[in-house]
Amino acid sequence: MSVFSFTQNPIARAEMAIQQRPLSTSLVVRVVRYAFYTWLTVMAVGLIGVELVAAVTHANPPALIERLSPIIQIFLFLVTAAHFRLMFRTLAATVAAMERERRHDERWESLVMTGIPARAIVLGKWSALVRSGWREYAWLALWRAGAVIWLGASTSRSLMSYYSTNMSTSIDFSITRPAPLHFLLALLIIVTLTMLNLLFTTACGVYAGIAYKRGAIVAAILTRLLMIVCFSIGLVVILCQLSAFSVMRLNNDERTASDDYSLTMALSAATSWGLGSLYDNGATLAGATVSYGVTVEDMSPISAPSWVMLLTFVVVVGFYSVLTVIALFIGQAQAERFGALKAQEVKRK
Repeated sequence: MSVFSFTQNPIARAEMAIQQRPLSTSLVVRVVRYAFYTWLTVMAVGLIGVELVAAVTHANPPALIERLSPIIQIFLFLVTAAHFRLMFRTLAATVAAMERERRHDERWESLVMTGIPARAIVLGKWSALVRSGWREYAWLALWRAGAVIWLGASTSRSLMSYYSTNMSTSIDFSITRPAPLHFLLALLIIVTLTMLNLLFTTACGVYAGIAYKRGAIVAAILTRLLMIVCFSIGLVVILCQLSAFSVMRLNNDERTASDDYSLTMALSAATSWGLGSLYDNGATLAGATVSYGVTVEDMSPISAPSWVMLLTFVVVVGFYSVLTVIALFIGQAQAERFGALKAQEVKRK
């Protein structure tokens, strides 16, 4: 049996059965939850639609939107709170799932004595928890998309309106507006990175739940933060070395190095944006994708090209994937440390 066949993994099936147990909640709680989800969804879709229409028709949103500013601010606050609440709840649920096995030595011993390798234990728990939590993250992705797209488009539109009013008439300039494709790209960025956040957060919880019997939730939070910080520091060092090498080549031979230098600068910009996206889960990147810009005569546009945004999106997807694999790997190493079988030992048997 391949440990990557999650549906055939006995650990995944057992954990999925536990996670799917219905929770006993009162009717009032269910009604409030349904109303809360509905309101957030309507707000998110409405804000995206308003900004999309404003960008396509080259018109400002109706005055009603400005009157609803307090409600929009409440929406932004609730989306931010929901994001962190869901992240901490995911860590707590993952740690609890691992502590259920690690809390009692007899239970952990019986698990490892079944002959299931450490990789199957880690991937089984991880996959079951991801499958049980993806719906909540899908809702969160839609709400975050509404908040981020509205912030990026409305804020930059207001700034461009101010520039067009106060800029000298002797300067020839034009306002660049986001196209529908930019909105689609921003939505793709937020949805994809929100779901990748689920994969990475769950992997950190699996590691902490195996490695620590006490304070595992705090350990999971610190593990997630330290992995991102250390990963960022390492990439910054690499970027500095690449930039220095490119400048050296450019000084030696401008004709042969100019193309390499441009590519290196684009990769550096994408990597820098990508590192920022690890901290805000793509909010700044998606907001910049739908932002308005200004183009002054005989000058480059004061905004990043769309292909750089797309390259950044690919880069940050790679970042999240690498971090998730690392977290799962060290979780597997911890399981082996506490007696779980290695894959080579299972093959010999």
